[in-house]
Amino acid sequence: MCPDTVVVVTKGDQALSNRSISLDGLIPCNHEEADSGIFTHALFAAKQQMTSVLLKACDTDVLIVAVSVFATLQDAGMEMLWVEFGQGKFMK
Repeated sequence: MCPDTVVVVTKGDQALSNRSISLDGLIPCNHEEADSGIFTHALFAAKQQMTSVLLKACDTDVLIVAVSVFATLQDAGMEMLWVEFGQGKFMK
């Protein structure tokens, strides 16, 4: 992991980060579907002036949603959106 990497995770309605940043845009996290929650994180990142996001997923639905929302993320300042597929030791 690069030293500049920001990791944000949600569990229940709480959010945590490895950096001291405001997570007000993510709390409370009340998405029932993980797919929609992932893109809430991506939009949050774009609004924090992060220009590149890597999503890790094991569901091809994430790729379909990523293609459909990328223009919105670009409007918020995102330049690159990467999707990494796999599960467990097969994550590539």
